[in-house]
Amino acid sequence: MDCPHCKLINPPGTRRCECGYDFDAGVVLDSYLTDNEQIAIAENRAMNQSTRRFYGWRLARLLIIMAVALAYFIKEWVLSE
Repeated sequence: MDCPHCKLINPPGTRRCECGYDFDAGVVLDSYLTDNEQIAIAENRAMNQSTRRFYGWRLARLLIIMAVALAYFIKEWVLSE
């Protein structure tokens, strides 16, 4: 069960997330976590998003380079015949 507030994956049947989101009421109540733990979770989530974005762009560039190289080799192969 994914928390709509913090996106944490909780076990099925969980009534309340660690961030304080109450699944039954649909609102955020007091968190079980300390302020430092909440800050650490937020920093980790931000780091994961920027890492995914970084590798996404690297993959896109690699695919473009491979497509250009493939097009070049196909052109050379067709012209050589």
